[in-house]
Amino acid sequence: MGNLEALKAKASLIAEKIVEAAESRKRILIIGHIDADGISSASLIAYALRCLEAPYNIRILNDLTPIVLEKIKGEDYDLYVLCELGGGMLKLLENYLGSRWVLIDHHQVPEEELTHPSILNAWCYGFDGGIDACASTLAYFVSLTIDHSLKNFSWLPVVAALADKQDQGERRSLVGANKVVLEVAKDAGL
Repeated sequence: MGNLEALKAKASLIAEKIVEAAESRKRILIIGHIDADGISSASLIAYALRCLEAPYNIRILNDLTPIVLEKIKGEDYDLYVLCELGGGMLKLLENYLGSRWVLIDHHQVPEEELTHPSILNAWCYGFDGGIDACASTLAYFVSLTIDHSLKNFSWLPVVAALADKQDQGERRSLVGANKVVLEVAKDAGL
């Protein structure tokens, strides 16, 4: 299994950036991919922002392209939280959004992206993003850092992992970080 403690530490750093923007009443846009994992991960971040009583907008997209980046850049948000899309687009994100973004993703990306301070990616911590951790599992750890009561939403990454067909363990079980979240959900009776 990957290094869960290191993943949680990075999730905490991503959470700090989100909390800082929220507490400063900055304009925050959550952007999620149009599938179950993207919608679930964006929802977890939205729940965390609601706990902070922070204003935000949420947008679900099929794809993130330079045209889309140009459009959202023009909307002048202070922080963009990208959930399950934008991996492999580091240079474009920096060109269009500067340093006003964080990215939560599980797709395999070039090595240089894995250690970027604004990117939380399962592969950086020894988790196979295709089996061990979906974006919602990562977003869960970010949201849990912001408000521990969001433990009650531990079922949501389980749904997303199943939708992403990550039940690849023995007898179609969840493994890795997904299994950790599944056990939290089970212990809570969810």
